[in-house]
Amino acid sequence: MRKDVTEYLSTKDKLVVLIDNLDKGWESNGVSGNDLLMIRTLIEVGRKIERNLSKANIDSFCLVFLRNDIYELLLDNTPDRGKEGKIAIDWTDRNLLKQIIKNRLSSSNVENANWGKIAASHVDDRGSLDWIIDRCLMRPRYLIDFINRCLGSASSRSHSQIEPDDFKSGYQAFSLDALVNTNLEIRDVKPEYYDAVFCMRGMKHRTSRISISLSLLSRGFIEKEHSDIIEIMIWYGVLGVVDDNGLATFIYEVEYNSHVIDQLRGKRNLDDEIFEINRAFWPALKIDSDNTAPNVRLI
Repeated sequence: MRKDVTEYLSTKDKLVVLIDNLDKGWESNGVSGNDLLMIRTLIEVGRKIERNLSKANIDSFCLVFLRNDIYELLLDNTPDRGKEGKIAIDWTDRNLLKQIIKNRLSSSNVENANWGKIAASHVDDRGSLDWIIDRCLMRPRYLIDFINRCLGSASSRSHSQIEPDDFKSGYQAFSLDALVNTNLEIRDVKPEYYDAVFCMRGMKHRTSRISISLSLLSRGFIEKEHSDIIEIMIWYGVLGVVDDNGLATFIYEVEYNSHVIDQLRGKRNLDDEIFEINRAFWPALKIDSDNTAPNVRLI
């Protein structure tokens, strides 16, 4: 079979193997040692395929797609850390996200489709597409899901385009989706912190470490776990750090670079730390918010 496959591939320019959605088959109680072993084995098999095919002068590439948190967990449990090549797919440029929507609209069945044709131009005095991007954690899939929620609301109300009220309705539904998905992602890597994200329910959109700790205590999380839980919340974009100038920065805005986040936090006493809860979760967590535009940091 190996000979037949090699002969067949010799007629092609290259072989590309893409492996994705590995977490779909994981157990509900988090990532196990067997899951990590499977990922390492897949990577090793991919490397072996590349080596064997290169002997027959066949170009081949095997790519395994992993979430950032799973990749970091894999590295922590891998003795030869850094041996594999990494291609980071992090979205920090909102113009790229806008281009995704533009491309999807241009390839749709709607003639001359564009954002201005399907949606109101502004929501709360902010451009409507920017208003959504402010709330999608800079994830393309979340952006698309958010827009689909808004489209669903407009369709159910027989609106010819997405109106401001449809954006608000879609926001409510999307926020709950984002909260549930984030909670499940946290459970994958830290099952013991499952549901910790709900400790922020009813808080102000800017809140202190002390307030978060008190809420965690009330939900049964012991004090020595609080720092780890807060770090997890920062990593998943639930919490942004607020610097001495009052600017909030979320980890996806700095390409998930924890060192940059640590520098922005400064050397203040931990009890004095202030965090901003991500707008994506405000409706689902009943966050006490205002309508001010988000502070923007240029890195």
